Amino acid sequence: MPLNDRPLHICLISEEYPPDTGWGGIGTYTYNLARGLVQQGQRVQVVAGCLKSAATAEEEGVRVHRIGFAAPKQPVKRLIYRIFQVYTHRMPYLRRKLEFAHAAAGLIRRLHDADPLDLLETAEYDANGYFATRWGRIPAVVKIHTPLLVNYHLNRLPVTREVRWCDRLERRQTRRAACITTPSRAMKRLAEDWLQPRRDIRVLPNPIDTEEFSPAGPAVRDPGRYLFYTGRLERRKGVHILLEAFRRARHRIPEVKLVLAGHDTPTFQTDGRTVSFREYLTANDLLADIGDRVIFLGKVDRRELPAYYRGSVAGVFPSEEFENFPYTCLEAMACGRAVIVTDSGGMAEMVTDGVSGRCVPAGEAAPLAEALVDVAQRPDITERMGTAARGRILENYSMAAISRRTLDLYHEVCS
Repeated sequence: MPLNDRPLHICLISEEYPPDTGWGGIGTYTYNLARGLVQQGQRVQVVAGCLKSAATAEEEGVRVHRIGFAAPKQPVKRLIYRIFQVYTHRMPYLRRKLEFAHAAAGLIRRLHDADPLDLLETAEYDANGYFATRWGRIPAVVKIHTPLLVNYHLNRLPVTREVRWCDRLERRQTRRAACITTPSRAMKRLAEDWLQPRRDIRVLPNPIDTEEFSPAGPAVRDPGRYLFYTGRLERRKGVHILLEAFRRARHRIPEVKLVLAGHDTPTFQTDGRTVSFREYLTANDLLADIGDRVIFLGKVDRRELPAYYRGSVAGVFPSEEFENFPYTCLEAMACGRAVIVTDSGGMAEMVTDGVSGRCVPAGEAAPLAEALVDVAQRPDITERMGTAARGRILENYSMAAISRRTLDLYHEVCS
């Protein structure tokens, strides 16, 4: 039957897939895309990681295979695997990624033999589809989110042999793709330099669930008026600059607090050591004079985030270094909140300064402080920006809109 006359049979590969294995950007993207494609009448399978035992289940119309890695039983393959273990004994991250990619490829072969797949999609990050794309029987789309090596450079972390190996796998997998996409024009420019030799890369934004993240529903009010940041507490996301900006603004907005949600990461440098954000704050006394007005929530369940977005004055996402297309910004806008972002990447493509939020120069505390004061002191204008932000999300980034565009691309690749 011609492709246009029947649903496509699609397999998405992502070790990270909610709720079992996390709600990071790639997991959230895969989750939203899978459900969006099903709503468009397509057949979708997801190969994902598991925390406990392997299992297969139907979830919202998506067939989800949770897999683990089992060492081979055949003597020759067992010997090869033992050599691999010895070689990677100091590179556990690389070993785990290769084990998942190998297990995923084996399952995909079995799925394809039983019921042929039309197309695969996977992220470049961690090379989850490395062996499946090397097999070459099914056309693949690779979406570039932010390569591991690029992440290390942005956070100014030392690049180890393990990181270089992971980078090689990510590049090789990506070069095999029938089509390469990325969520933002900013990431496209960076990815063209990373991939070499250059390939055509299509810009296809990430989809957001506009029903889960909407202005309707409960809102957190306990801290009073507050500015809200959520995301990893890492250097490239500019959380240290946000603290400095809030200190500068504190006397002009004395009734406003700063609430930060997200898990801490060791991406800061103090006395030649790599330390967590909280350690960095303590070592540099960054909470002086504002400690009673800064609230750290730690990692917050994703189901609780809409209430925090709705209750805030505005969302603040002050990335110092490059930021691709973060879901946190999409979520805040979908909840009808104005956002304050920097011009360091894809967020500047989401937000029109003065219309749906504020966009300030990256890495500078002074203009960020002015934006914090502006949204807090002008609630009527801030509310109008929040309404405009919601409208922009509905028009450009909803699950339905992005799933239709993705499906058009898939048909192009398959034909």
